[in-house]
Order: sequence, then C-alpha cells, then structure tokens
Amino acid sequence: MNKYRIMLILLMAMICCPTILFAAHPIRGSIDLYSTSTTYPYGTYYGSEISYDIVIWKNVAYVTAHGDNTLFSVDISDPTNPILLDYLKRSKGEGLEIVDDIAYVASWGAGLCVYDVSNPSNINHLWCYRRTNPMDPACWEVDVYRNRAYVSMAQSSCGEDYICGIRILDVFETIPPNPLDTLVSILTTDHRNLRGVEVRGSYAFYTDGLNFEVANVSDENNPYIIKTYYHPDAYMLQGVSLLGDYAYVYGTNGTPGTIVYDISNPANPIEVKRLNEGGNELYFLGNRGFLAGGGANLITLNISNPANPVVSDVTDVWSSGFTDSENAWEESVAGNGRYIYIGTQELYHHPPGPPLYGNNYYRGKLYTAEVFAQDPDDTGPEQWSDISIGEASWDTQYEGNALPTAADLPWQVFEGSQTWAGTLGGVLRVNDTGTASGDKIKWWRNWEATNTHGTTVTVRARCASYVPDGLSDYPYNIYLEDGRRKEEFAILSDKIRTNYSGLEYALDGTEWHTYRITTQGSQFNVYIDEFNFAVLTGSMTAATNRARVMFGSGSSAAMQDIYFDYLHCCSNGVYVPSGINYPTLNINVKVADTAGKGSLSGIDPSSARVYWSTDGGQTWSGSGAAIWDCEYEANAMPSISEPVWTVAEGSETWATVNSGILDINDTSTANGSKVKWSRAWKASPSVGTTVLAHARCISTGGTTTLLGNLYVDNGDRRERFKIMTDRIEAGETGKTYYLDGTQWHIYRITTRNNNFVVYVDEDPTPVLVGTMTASSSQNRVMFGSGASAGTQHILFDYVRYTASGDLLPGQGDGGGPVTVTCTGQNGDYRGLVTAYQVPFNQRSSTLNKIRFSLRDQVGNTGSSPIYNVHIAKPPGPDFDEDGDADQEDFGYLQSCFSGDGVLPEFDCVNADMDGDLDVDVDDVEIFQQCLGGANMPPGC
Repeated sequence: MNKYRIMLILLMAMICCPTILFAAHPIRGSIDLYSTSTTYPYGTYYGSEISYDIVIWKNVAYVTAHGDNTLFSVDISDPTNPILLDYLKRSKGEGLEIVDDIAYVASWGAGLCVYDVSNPSNINHLWCYRRTNPMDPACWEVDVYRNRAYVSMAQSSCGEDYICGIRILDVFETIPPNPLDTLVSILTTDHRNLRGVEVRGSYAFYTDGLNFEVANVSDENNPYIIKTYYHPDAYMLQGVSLLGDYAYVYGTNGTPGTIVYDISNPANPIEVKRLNEGGNELYFLGNRGFLAGGGANLITLNISNPANPVVSDVTDVWSSGFTDSENAWEESVAGNGRYIYIGTQELYHHPPGPPLYGNNYYRGKLYTAEVFAQDPDDTGPEQWSDISIGEASWDTQYEGNALPTAADLPWQVFEGSQTWAGTLGGVLRVNDTGTASGDKIKWWRNWEATNTHGTTVTVRARCASYVPDGLSDYPYNIYLEDGRRKEEFAILSDKIRTNYSGLEYALDGTEWHTYRITTQGSQFNVYIDEFNFAVLTGSMTAATNRARVMFGSGSSAAMQDIYFDYLHCCSNGVYVPSGINYPTLNINVKVADTAGKGSLSGIDPSSARVYWSTDGGQTWSGSGAAIWDCEYEANAMPSISEPVWTVAEGSETWATVNSGILDINDTSTANGSKVKWSRAWKASPSVGTTVLAHARCISTGGTTTLLGNLYVDNGDRRERFKIMTDRIEAGETGKTYYLDGTQWHIYRITTRNNNFVVYVDEDPTPVLVGTMTASSSQNRVMFGSGASAGTQHILFDYVRYTASGDLLPGQGDGGGPVTVTCTGQNGDYRGLVTAYQVPFNQRSSTLNKIRFSLRDQVGNTGSSPIYNVHIAKPPGPDFDEDGDADQEDFGYLQSCFSGDGVLPEFDCVNADMDGDLDVDVDDVEIFQQCLGGANMPPGC
C-alpha cells in the first residue's frame, strides 16, 4: 500500500471519527518477563508466569506477576522496544495502584506491600501490611483514594476460618511506624472470590464471587454493604471499572461477560446493558474501552455512548507474530497515549528429555498495541490543590451565568420547575410566587463527599422576601448529604435556619452575604462573610445513603424570592475562612497533569499564567505566558499540527500548506465540498472567549448563505463569521461590516455571556457588536471554509484562541504586572505555580478572585478553580473608616456591647477587637488606648 493511500485512509478515518482509531490494532512490540537470558540487566532467572496487572506511570509500565518475582518495571518511552528496568521478589503480585511515585501491590500471602518507584530502575521496598493474624486471608486487589488503601482480601473459605472483606488502611505516611496500625476498619463480605475494587467518594464498588456489590464507606470506621446484585451465570466476576455515571462489571467464561450499571444514584445502581464479551481487566482510553479477554483476545468497546457500549474490534494477540507459545491468555491491560499494553499468561512445553521431560510451563509477557493514530488526550493539567491562601480546591463551581441545567458542569432538576428561575447579569434568581403542589425548584449533583473527610460549601446569596407556610414550612435552599448524614439550610430575609437541628441565626438576609458551611462527622458549622467564627454550630442527626449537594428554593407551600451569585462545593475536607491582611501578596498552588483520558503528557512550566479580578469576576486581568490555549501557525495541515485539529466537515483535499500559509481553494458546489476543522475548548459563557485569525479572502462564488470561516460555540449559544472579499458578516444575526477582505487583516472575535464583539487589525474600536441568538449544545471553536453550495478561496496565516476570557485588542501574548513561575522541567507531572505580588488593592471577602492556567506538552490548557481571596479588614478602632478614632467610633462600639462571653450581633463582629467572640470591657479598654479624636490618626 503506497503512502498516498495510507494518507487517504487516515483522512477518511479522521472525518468519520474525532478519535482516530486503528481498526485492527497492530502489535508493535513485546517483552518476555520470564526469560533466563543473561542479556537482561541482572543475568538471572526471573520467571513471571502471569502478568497480572499493569499501571502506566511516567512512561514506565509496572507489571505485577505470579512467579518468582512480584513487580517489574519496563521502560516504554519507545513503545515498540520495551526495556526491562528492574524487578523484585515478594509473594506473587495481584492488584496494583500507583499514586505520586508510590506503588501499592496486593501481594497475596505477603499482604499489601508498598514501594517507592521514583527511580524505576531501582524499586525500593518501603513496608508491608502483613498477614500476621491467621484469620487474615490473601490479598487480591487494591484501590487508593484520599490517603486510604482499600485492599480486598479473601480465601477459599470465609466466615469463622477467615475474615474476608476489604481492609481500609491509612496510607497517609510514606513509612508508618507500625504497618499493622494502619488498619482503620474491615468491610466484611461473605464470599471467597473478592476481586476488583473501585472507590469513589462515599462508595466502594467491587465484585465478590458472582456478586456485584456496593458498600457505603462514608464513615470509614463503619463501612457497610448497601446493595448486592447476584449473577449466577457469570462464572467469575473479575472486577469493576467506573466511567462517569456508569459502572462496568466484567468477568470471564460466563454470560453475561460485561454488565453496565447506571450509578447516577450510587446507592441504587440500575442495570442498563449486557454484553456477552467479558475479560480479566477493563481499561478506558479516549472513547474506547479495552478488555483483556483471558484467551478471547483483546476486545475493543466503543464507549462514545457509555450506556450502550458496542464491540468495535477484536485483536488476536497470540497470532501477532511476537510469540511462539502454544496459547496466550490476556490477563491485564492499561494504556497511555496512542498505545495499549497487554499482559499475558502463555503456555510453553519444556523440550523432551531430562531434566524436565516436556512438562508444561507458563510465561508472563507484555505486548504493545497501537490503537490510535493520534493521542486521544485532550485535557490539560486539571488537578489543582493546596493553594497558599488556605482556600478549598472546588469540585464544582456554579457561577450563576446560566440556568444550572446549562452550566459548564450541568446540574439536574430534583423537584419542581425551572420556570420559577432565570439569570441576569451573572445572577440566578428564583422567584417562587406559587403555593400549589410542585411550586418550587431544586437542582442537584452527586459529589465525592465523605463523612470522615468532611466537606466545604460556600454560597453567595440574598433573599429579598419569603412567606413560610404556617410556622414551620420554610423554603430551604442548601441541602448537604455526605453519604451518612445530612442537613438542610434556609437562607431567608431575616435569618439563616437549619431544618433537622432547628437552629437559627438572625441577620439582614436581604443584603448579599457569603455563607460558608462545613461538615465533618456529626457536626456542621456556618460562617458568614468569611469571619473566622461560626454563627451556627450543630449536630447532623438525619441519616442518608446519598452523597450529593442540592440548592434552590424547596417548598411548594412556601414562597420565596432569592438570588444566587455563586455556589462552590468541595468534597475533600473542611476549610474554614482564612483572611489575608495584605492586599498585594504572593499566591501559589500545586498542579498535576492527570490527563483525563489516560495519557500523561507532562506539564509545560513556561506556559503558566495567572488571572485576577477585583470586581467579583466581572472583569479580569492577567499576565504570565502567552494566553492562547491553541496557536495554529499554518506550518502543517491542521490535522497533523500540534495540537491536532479534527476535520469536522468536508475534506482536506481542498487545502494545501505552503510557506506558512494554509490555502483553502474550494472550487466546487457539490455536496461536501468544504472543509472545517474544530477543537473542543471548554468555553464558559461567563468567562468569555477570544478567537484571533490572520486571513484574507481572494474570491467567493455560488451560494454563500451557509458560508462560515470562524465559528464560536460556547455550550449555550453560537455565532458563525464569514470573511468575504468585501465584508465580514455575523452569519446568524446578519450584522455586517464592509472592508477590503482581499487584503490581509487580523480578525479578533470575543464573546462573553450571550454577546459577541469583532475587532479588525487590533483597532480598539469594535466593528461589530451583537447578541448570539442561535442555541448550541456544542462547545468548540472551528475555522475553514464551510459551505458546499458556495465557493471560496481563502488564506489563513494563523488562528489562535482562548477560552480564558474576552481579550481586548493587543492582549493575549503575555506580559503584564505580575510575574508567574512554575517549578519543574518540561514533561514533569506536577509543579508549583506561583504568582508574585498580585495587586488586589482592596479589602473584601467577595470581590477579589484569582485563578491559574497551565498547558501540557501537547498544548492542552488546564484551568484551576476560581479562588476567593479574602483580604481581611483590620479590627478597629476606625470603625467608620474615616481615618480617625473618635467619638463616632466609640458610639458604634457602645452600640455593639454584648458583654463577657456573649456573641455580638453579626453587624458588630468587627467591634470584637481582641477576637474572643464577644464585645466587652476588654474591647473598650483597647479602644481607649487608640482614641485620638476627630481628624486625627488612631493612637494605636
């Protein structure tokens, strides 16, 4: 097959499918993990009989094995030539997890063993949780989540002889003083074939013999089984893999082989799909799932619709030409970038005669299969944690710019109707004026909250009015469930109130306030406007199996008019208010490249940027590296540039690249005669977008009604812009600006909320301003020449875009008043991003905001959560902030006097000058030392 036919086939595949897939997955390389050859680094026998589990970490494949050794490290930086780096001996290796250079191995009789793999050529044993108790069965599988290892342990018989179940171990310390003391609790199960375990938030999902089970681990000291699903014909269930709201339960040699459950309610999974095909392990990469078929080959599932996976390919590993075995059983599978790695058990015969006389024996092996023609990872660095201002790393941020069901991370309607709600100016308003059944609205989302680790939620809201039904039916607004306990909170015009504990705190709720709620164990706390003392502290007594957060106005019989600016949710801990005393400060945050589709590409430290706002997020300033998420420079076709663009419509046959110019010359009006390239960009209407293109249109012809060259879809609205010989036009709204388009121009298109602005040649005066009226569920940017019925000859010098804001002319290429750095080298998997001397310059709990961005090596940009920076007002004595401490300030102090040990009214918290949660004679004495008189600076 010549190279032009190959290019044509790849081009057709690209047009048909956004993730280019090799239909028949070619085996590109292999390594024998059994060999006795002296050519290997140690020159000794290291027989692996089964390659049981695989984890890819930093271009190294770590393989657990049955045989003479437990764990192997294999360099896969060149996937076609895997190279053995190290191996070590314990008991046989089963399940494997790696977190931040620490490997956790379920090592059968040796227990859970932990290793340092920061140097893959020298794996360092750290410690083992050993089977010292005769009642401890063998270790099978392990998952590591939030500094806890969940280890499945089972034996041939369970009950009085062996306590089978999942051990929960505290692995916070790299080397605990006594490994046996790491045991937190045991989730006891009944069966002897306890296999794969996956933990998410409050729930553990695992297979146990012929059962798929779900356990509640929210209170890790008291785990318990919620649901058991019995599959008597499955023969042996091997494990479970989680994909969004779906759990894939798989097994071998039975029917069904794979069962898909909807786990949007994790406490009550619902079966949605069965497949005959099963396996020993399932790995997701891009929009495909790969099953190690256990002798039934490598099975590829199309999971574009996760609820309805379809077998798309079957790869015969054994007949690949890379093995001379009698049979090969696929035991394990993992992936990275364009490649899948398959671990096998293979049957061989010793040669006849002494000393072995032809006995059977088995070898473990590792294969490389190329499954994609391009890296399926389109996610930048996305794990942001430990920001230095002490704020939480938010799981979910609702910003009030669209209805919750249309937010960047959509919420679902739990009860009532969205007809009571609307958005305007970045604020969500719920105005429930009815008292009939169903006159309410609540939205909900699952979150990974646990009772043990705790949660933090902040909401900025104001209640204009409310009318309760009778004495007790209040419209509750914030509903928190942590998998074990729950509480409901009513933000009202005169107070904030809790439902189950019946506590209240009076305040003027018609004004905007920030409400911070934390939960942990049986306790909750409520803080107002980021003051560092709780106005409400109570016990959560109501029970729940769910882990979710809800908000809205939730009473049919009551009425309420309430406004929400934002709602931020953190499921991984308690974060109390943390004020900063200096308005210009250094801020740093940790970042890791988790590459959401299974590919670790590494960070690009030089691309770090920072954005800050001093008006509550209405406008943003930024500095650091170039802001563009993507810069296409026309040095290659978009489909093979870095990063890759996908052909969305038409054919690249209409385009050529020459001397740094992309030339599209569409001379046909036949169906499909056009070409458009696209990239997903995770645009948020409230944050805004910018597209910058340097282009010229030589000619147009035919019907240009549907023509388009630059397309903006922000997940809610869209606009299509036509660059023509005599104009630029907004195709959906018809707005037009006339110019000589046959000359080179720079076209800058910005969007924010539903509005768009067009600038030409970086002139600060817009040439087009309009409203995006066309709806769109797509979230992408596109460019090209997009009309079949029309013709066009157009040239592109470059196309750049960002989903980080609506940038004015001249902005986007870096610089600015703030220096930004990121530790590490190009390709590292984590770093520390620091912004120096960020100029907030005002004291506020709500107006100062900051966020960061960083790219990976292939150009994908990841953005941090938006963090609120509380610049604290110094306590007194100038209470009216007129520059002195005089009798007016003393009068305010007197009005706030509460007495020793009595919490002052909320509006008087700044009169608590000694910070002991009261306003008493001690505060009066402090003030008297500061009294200076009218128009005189305070004396302290």
